[in-house]
Amino acid sequence: VNDRERERGRGNQTKYIILTYKIRGRENMPSLFVDNLPQGFSSRDLRELFGNQRSIADAYVPRIQRSRSNGRFGFIEVQAWEEGERLMQQADGRRAGSRLIKVSWAKYPKRLGTQKKPWQLDGGVLKFNGALKDQPISHSHPGKSARVIKLEVVQENLAWLRRSLICCSETPRDIDALRRSINEAFQEQIVVRALGHFKFLLTMDSKETKDRLKVEGQGRLEQWFFSFSDWVESDVCQTRRIWLEIVGLPIQLWSECNIRSIAANWGDVVLVEKESSTLESL
Repeated sequence: VNDRERERGRGNQTKYIILTYKIRGRENMPSLFVDNLPQGFSSRDLRELFGNQRSIADAYVPRIQRSRSNGRFGFIEVQAWEEGERLMQQADGRRAGSRLIKVSWAKYPKRLGTQKKPWQLDGGVLKFNGALKDQPISHSHPGKSARVIKLEVVQENLAWLRRSLICCSETPRDIDALRRSINEAFQEQIVVRALGHFKFLLTMDSKETKDRLKVEGQGRLEQWFFSFSDWVESDVCQTRRIWLEIVGLPIQLWSECNIRSIAANWGDVVLVEKESSTLESL
């Protein structure tokens, strides 16, 4: 922000003093990209949409928007990656006016010549310095290289996904309370899974049951959801929590850094060096 202050001296000579203010400490703050906002939506409206939470450092809706899109877009700057994940889970798919907004991590163009290509090797491990699709590289360590891994489609999942509905709610819902309500309202067996606070996956015992409930059960489904549609490949969940049980860790080794090191070896049996657990090594 530049502010120009005029000071008049002798002989009516005019001097200009340029005062420059720089906001420090915000260069590494992560940002969320909010899409499909209503026309006329302002930066203030965007902040109020997220409830003016303390974790939000800034909210901005650019004046210049895309010419080929009806919906506006904006950015939310958050204090930490964890706060961004929480806001994304809460707000993605919620309603703003007559529109359903989409919330994802913001992606910015990279400087040429400073990033390695995805196919370049570094010490025998394939590194990728850009974001993988719509996700940040590392929520805890922004800018850290991520190992590129190849995942396989679970064929068993496709069988029950084809008899599932993606359902969106206007308000966040508790998954256990929602399961009870749906089981009481329907005689059919329905498995309810959470894809976020606003998005849920309902799986029926057959594709025929799913197609029938989309029509005959529409009124009952509208008790909780404003939209429900068949599952498609582009549907994703914002987060998937897995709890790890760590047994035998000495109390003096409790720290976020140590827990992350252990969690990185999920599925393996690991041993802690004896020297690291003794007080003499601290």
